[in-house]
Amino acid sequence: MKFLITLSLCLGSLLGTPAFAQTLSAEQQAKLNALPPSLRAQAMAEFEKFKASQGSINVQPVERPEVVKPNTAPSNEEIEAEFEMATDIVTTTEVPVAKKIKKDLKQFGYDLFAGTPTTFAPVTEIPVPADYIIGPGDQIRIQFFGKNAASYDLYVTRDGLLQIPELGPISVAGQHFTELKSEIARRVSEQMIGIKAFVSLGELRSIRVFILGDVNRPGSYTVSALSTMTNALFVSGGITPIGSLRNIQLKRAGDVISEFDLYDLLLRGDTSKDVRIQPGDVIFVPPVGSLVGISGEVKRPAIYELKGGSTVMQSIDIAGGFTAKAFPSLSQIERITRDGIKEVLDLDLTTSENDSFELANGDVLKIYSTLERAENVVTLTGMVERPGIFQWFDGMRVTDVIESVDEVLPTADMRYVVIERQIRNSGRITVFSTNLMDAFENPNSNANSILHAKDRVLVMNDDRIKYRDELTGIISKLRNQTNFDNPAEVIEISGSVRHPGNFPLEANMSISKLIRAAGDFTTNAYTLYSIVERRDPITGHISVFSTDLREALNNPQSEENHTLQSEDKVYVLNDDSESYRTTVQNIVGRLRAQANSKQREAIIRISGYVRHPGEYPLESGMQVSDLIQAAGGYSQEAYTLAAELFRFIDNGKELRETVLIPIDLTGSINSSSNIHLESFDRILIKRIPEWNEQKTIEISGEVRFPGTYTIERGESLEHVVQRAGGLTNLAHPEGAVFLRESIRQAEAKQIERLSERLKEDVSAATLQEGEFANNSIATAEGLLAQLENTQATGRLVIDLPKTLNQDTDYRVTIEGGDRLLVPQKPQSVTIIGSVNYPTSHFYKAGLGRDHYINLSGGILKRADKQQIYIVRSNGQVNTDIRSRFFPRGRLEIRPGDTIVVPVDVDRMKPLRFWGEMSQIIYQIALGSAAINSFK
Repeated sequence: MKFLITLSLCLGSLLGTPAFAQTLSAEQQAKLNALPPSLRAQAMAEFEKFKASQGSINVQPVERPEVVKPNTAPSNEEIEAEFEMATDIVTTTEVPVAKKIKKDLKQFGYDLFAGTPTTFAPVTEIPVPADYIIGPGDQIRIQFFGKNAASYDLYVTRDGLLQIPELGPISVAGQHFTELKSEIARRVSEQMIGIKAFVSLGELRSIRVFILGDVNRPGSYTVSALSTMTNALFVSGGITPIGSLRNIQLKRAGDVISEFDLYDLLLRGDTSKDVRIQPGDVIFVPPVGSLVGISGEVKRPAIYELKGGSTVMQSIDIAGGFTAKAFPSLSQIERITRDGIKEVLDLDLTTSENDSFELANGDVLKIYSTLERAENVVTLTGMVERPGIFQWFDGMRVTDVIESVDEVLPTADMRYVVIERQIRNSGRITVFSTNLMDAFENPNSNANSILHAKDRVLVMNDDRIKYRDELTGIISKLRNQTNFDNPAEVIEISGSVRHPGNFPLEANMSISKLIRAAGDFTTNAYTLYSIVERRDPITGHISVFSTDLREALNNPQSEENHTLQSEDKVYVLNDDSESYRTTVQNIVGRLRAQANSKQREAIIRISGYVRHPGEYPLESGMQVSDLIQAAGGYSQEAYTLAAELFRFIDNGKELRETVLIPIDLTGSINSSSNIHLESFDRILIKRIPEWNEQKTIEISGEVRFPGTYTIERGESLEHVVQRAGGLTNLAHPEGAVFLRESIRQAEAKQIERLSERLKEDVSAATLQEGEFANNSIATAEGLLAQLENTQATGRLVIDLPKTLNQDTDYRVTIEGGDRLLVPQKPQSVTIIGSVNYPTSHFYKAGLGRDHYINLSGGILKRADKQQIYIVRSNGQVNTDIRSRFFPRGRLEIRPGDTIVVPVDVDRMKPLRFWGEMSQIIYQIALGSAAINSFK
């Protein structure tokens, strides 16, 4: 309530005064400033309303700090573009290891003005310096204490007077604050007995200054009387990238009062030249001076402004000095001459003679780093618990880096640990391996290899994919250092090993060591014959030789354990026939492709009874026994006493002659099994005479001992039935079903052939018109569907009773895979075909064919009455032909018979093969039904 009354009185004194219409007096201004900030804001709002109602009034408002918009980070694009165009030294290309320089360089110091506050309020909460000069608008707070206590907040008038109650006006403008306190204390002591005064400053006046030059927002600004040059620069939004940070001028009445180097503040925190400004002062920022770039291994790489002459070491000091990785001996200056030519100057900054080297405008000083590679260390990577860098010492071994098995992860391959070593003089790398298990068992053995400084020890992952990934980097390094004189020290192994692919070639590396590196064989490897393909680095021609891998592993000192060369390819063959043949034929194809009139193809062939017949590479000194071993050895039916060799002989004649050479395979002293082979030789391995594989017959149904029986060559069916104990009392030998695989295959081909012929008939029938043609097509399509769904059975019609009676005309010789099915005595007769109800009927003695047909509802109109036939239970087909003498037929119907009523073929002339096809379908269907009855 008290505040409202005070505000009302204040507004009344202001608005009710005629003078207010023109301007505020010093007294009115003092009253307004004495109000609390919140009431002062309300008073100003009322004043604005009053001024609007009175029209345009020339009023001097209360001086308030000017609102400054937030200043985002100043853009360096223009100055950096000009700088880069002038020098062309900031590039994106990385130079080799020791010359990697960070690309981006920004101007130093300009980010100081990034994110300035939204307002620049007067500084009122800091102690006022003793040399502060009093001026109009300053608030002086005086407290009297003694016999009479009082407190006054007084303002210095525009005339520079301070009106103190009981003391009168005192001229204070231009006095230092210490002088003011002394003067008031003296006056009080002289004029007010028993009273002492305490003097302090309240709100300080605002002053107007000019900020000009290369600043973001040049102009006139109102700032606090305590503001310094940097405070004012913040008000203007800071210095632009084309403005100087090192020559900021403070001008007063046309004279330069002070020059401020902002680097002193930024680099050393020195504010001695950051002087306080006075009303009417001008802060001028001239354009930026000479610029140099300092990049690389300094603590503060950036673009710096030079002030006067600047040496290399002075510039490095400005950039914070060298980093720990700096290599001062390898430093450069890139400079653009007056002729516009770019030149590079090399400097060794470890010598004093280059310390005083002067930098010029546009120079870029590059401080390169030391080499990234560490000296006197050994690196451990891969499947270990603690990979990293270890200090190297003379005599250091692998077990000094990997002390025990506990430091190796479970998935590690400890039998092949790779050590990568750099040759100091050439920079090339070489690779060798060791067996970590052997090193643990015998620390003094060669397996516990002595390490050199900068060696890299890689413990492989036994997983196939990760195994290859870990070797990829080493293989790439070896290939990258390849040239004409130094082929890639890489070899390849493929086929039946656990880790096929490329491997580093070690010094004197043998095939056995490569097999160990590849994780040994897989279970299906053929180890008696493996191929090594070698390419001549000059001619590009390949040569091939083989080895016995099992012998190479079991006896490392043997000749089979060949020493490998660069780019060799080792093929470990798979014992699977298809894979074996594919791998060998690919090699043979490459050998054949390089043959010409001067160089015969180094290829030979073996056929007959070996496990992998085909073409093989011809090796130097290759013998017949070597070729047989290459082909996987003999098959079980091979005749191993003799073979035939076909050889082509030219002898300089126009015709090529063929020579047949018998080969003795007995291995005796006089045998020719070790004859040396030549190009185009062909070897034939014969089969043992009368060799037969073990064959069987399956007998099921009504025999005493059904089962599968092994048969002899030429054995008869009755003999096998006797071996099976003969027939049981329930057997029906007349209906026995005999199946043969060769007949089944012939039936399948016949069904396929007839199906194609029927499709042709259907196509021809579609060209006819009328209901007759449509019926024929519909019937043919149904027949075709039945034919395509019919599965061949391979039934051979036999008369088992006569066969068992050893009738020579009915003797059956057994083949492997035959089947004999002996059913029980049947009690039914089956009717199928063109009848109303195809089904089976109970057999009754004395009933004829027509009687059973009538039991099935009689025949259909499309049936052919003259072609009705009977299929006996053994599969035999009989036609019941009628005549005047036998109107009811003359065939006896027996148990198990099937009466077939076919379709009238004459009514469907386009279907020329209907009779044949329908008979085949019915017979096969009946055979299938008989077979299914035994399942």
